[in-house]
Amino acid sequence: MPDAENWIKLLYTYGPFALLVFFLFVGEAKARSAVKDAIPEAKREGLVIYALTWAAIFGLLIVAVSAWYQNNFPKEFDIAGQLQGLQGSETIYVETSSPDSALYLNKQYLGRSSRFTYHWRLVSQKRLPDGEAIRIMLDPGNENQPAWSYTLKVQSDYYARPVTVLYDRGVGHMKVSCGTRPQEELTGLPETEATAAAISPRPSFWHAVVYAQSRPNIRQIVMGLESNDPIMRRNARYDLVAQGAAALPALNQLLSDPGSSYRLRLGGISALNQMKGVDMKPLSPAAFVAVQKATSDPDVVLRTEAGKFLAAHPPPPPPPPAPATRARAVKR
Repeated sequence: MPDAENWIKLLYTYGPFALLVFFLFVGEAKARSAVKDAIPEAKREGLVIYALTWAAIFGLLIVAVSAWYQNNFPKEFDIAGQLQGLQGSETIYVETSSPDSALYLNKQYLGRSSRFTYHWRLVSQKRLPDGEAIRIMLDPGNENQPAWSYTLKVQSDYYARPVTVLYDRGVGHMKVSCGTRPQEELTGLPETEATAAAISPRPSFWHAVVYAQSRPNIRQIVMGLESNDPIMRRNARYDLVAQGAAALPALNQLLSDPGSSYRLRLGGISALNQMKGVDMKPLSPAAFVAVQKATSDPDVVLRTEAGKFLAAHPPPPPPPPAPATRARAVKR
C-alpha cells in the first residue's frame, strides 16, 4: 500500500481518479473495519460513517466518469449555414480569434453553370460570445485582383438556426439572413486594408522578430506575397513590415523589376505603407517610377495603395543635369 507521500503524488497527478481509488480501497476498508470492531454503543456512529464513505465513493465516481467523458468526448458548438452567390474559382477563408475553431466546407454546384454554393459549418470547443468577430475572406481566384474581407459578428441566434450568407457581386456586399432576424449587410474591405484591422493581430513581439539560429530569408518572405492563399499573403506582409528597413532592398528589387506580378506589386507597396518611421531614401528612382506607374493601374486597390505611398513619401527630385563642356577648337 503506498505511503502518505506517494498518495499525495498520486492525488496530484490523477486527481479525482486517484481519490476514488483511495476511498474505494483504503477509506472503505477502514470504515468497514471500524464498524466491525466498534463496541455496541458506537455501532450506530460507525454505520453512519460507513454510509458516508460509500456516498463519497459514488460522488467521486460520478466526477471521475464526467471528467473522463469530457476529456474524450469534448462538447462542440457549431454555427452552420450556406454561402451563396459564388462562381468560377472564387474561394472563401474564415478566421476567428478562437484558436480551437475549425471550418468545414462542402461545395455544391448548381447544375452545369459556373455558380456554386458552400455549405459551411464552423465548429469550436466553446460557444463564441455575442459580438465575436468572424472574418470571411473572399478570394476571386484571379491573380490580378485582391481578396476582399468581410466581418460577421456572432449572434446567439446563429447557434439555433442556419445562417445564410449571400454574396451580391453587383455591389460587392454580403447579405446575412438568420431566421426572423432582420437581414444584415456586410461591406467588404480589400485585403490590404483588412491587414491593419485583423481579427487576430500578431502580438507585439512580431514587430521585433528575433531569429535565434539564422537570418530571415527575406526573399522567401517576399515570394509569399504571390501565394494563392490570401491569409498567407497577409502573413507575408506582416513579416516584411516586422523586418523594417532590412526588407527595403528586396522590396526595391521587386518594384524595380518590370516583370513583377500584380500581387507582388500590391503586397510590396502595401507593406511599405505599413512601415512606420522607416526612411524610404534607399529606394531607387526606378522603384518610385514603378509606384507612380501603379497610380494609373486599372485596379483601384493598387492605385489607392500607390497614391497613399506617394502622398507620404514624395519621389526625390531628379538629379541636376551634368554641366555642358565646351569642345576645344582644333587648329590645323
